[in-house]
Amino acid sequence: MNNMIRRVSIYFTALAVVFFVTYFFHSYYHEDTGQSLSYSLLDMYFFHAISSLFVYIAVEIINLKFSHQTGYAYLVLVFLKIGFFAIIFSSSLLSEISLNMLDRISIIIPMFLFLTLEAIFCSRLLNDN
Repeated sequence: MNNMIRRVSIYFTALAVVFFVTYFFHSYYHEDTGQSLSYSLLDMYFFHAISSLFVYIAVEIINLKFSHQTGYAYLVLVFLKIGFFAIIFSSSLLSEISLNMLDRISIIIPMFLFLTLEAIFCSRLLNDN
């Protein structure tokens, strides 16, 4: 249990660093170029950070009880995360106004950053077993 708390706190620290660094660089780029997005970049980053933390904590808890099923649980949680993302941000993604390339890339950047961070920490957890 102490190892789990230590791993979750390390993950939270890494998550916070990735969130703040990438969000501020990302928002600075948009301010510097003078281009605005048709959605809230901060909301995208918050969603991915909170859901990423939830996924990792759930994987840790599942790993305590069902260590052989942890990988499958991670896959299910990632698919649920993507589904909730599509539902919550459907108004931005499926609006009548077509998203330009900068809008599309700005949606994908936080998704892949946090997904990569999740995958790295979950794979380390799975390899430890």
